[in-house]
Amino acid sequence: MLLNPRMPCPACRAVVPNRHPVGKPYRCAACGAELQLSRRQGNVEFWIGILVAAALAWLLGFRGWALAGMTALFAIPVGFLSIPVFEKLWPARLEPYDGGRVI
Repeated sequence: MLLNPRMPCPACRAVVPNRHPVGKPYRCAACGAELQLSRRQGNVEFWIGILVAAALAWLLGFRGWALAGMTALFAIPVGFLSIPVFEKLWPARLEPYDGGRVI
């Protein structure tokens, strides 16, 4: 969301500002709807990052428990480096807030 300041509200299509208090949902200025980033999209992006990290660790020759440990270690930089790629290929979208935890 930080890279894409023009996120439309799914209810009224107005532009939702990027700023929001940590732990609170985004709020549409036009209709007042509470919104969150798509949980499904976030989960898919997370698992793609884990698979890329595991492939990288495997290609570097790690096997067994070393593969698991290096996958966890490589997941952090892969996650940070994948953010701009995902924003270009699959921009983040908003969905109605479901009352759960918001980052």
